[in-house]
Amino acid sequence: MQTFGSPTTYPKSAKIEKRCYACWWLLVSLGEHQQGQNPVTNIDFDIPVSAFVSLKIFDQLGREVTTIVSENLQAGSYRMQWDGSNFGSGTYFIKLESGSKMITKRMMLIK
Repeated sequence: MQTFGSPTTYPKSAKIEKRCYACWWLLVSLGEHQQGQNPVTNIDFDIPVSAFVSLKIFDQLGREVTTIVSENLQAGSYRMQWDGSNFGSGTYFIKLESGSKMITKRMMLIK
């Protein structure tokens, strides 16, 4: 039997998560085109614990243009939609915030 090195060891201070039950994530994807209009953007996110959640859209100057969610949500997976038809072409930022966690994603709206 041939061995290819020793098993990996980690310092005692290292925390290794085998399961991601406490992960926060945010996924942005384009939705279906609706009869030639601008596509709807699907915003999928997971929250691992029940908490107050804020999901907002900002323009490239940092001005808030839309609040999609601002309420207490149960732990779980969510899909929200944002219709950009009332907004101009440009770069927008989606910000998911809850407690000390914050995730920001960039998206382009092209008309």
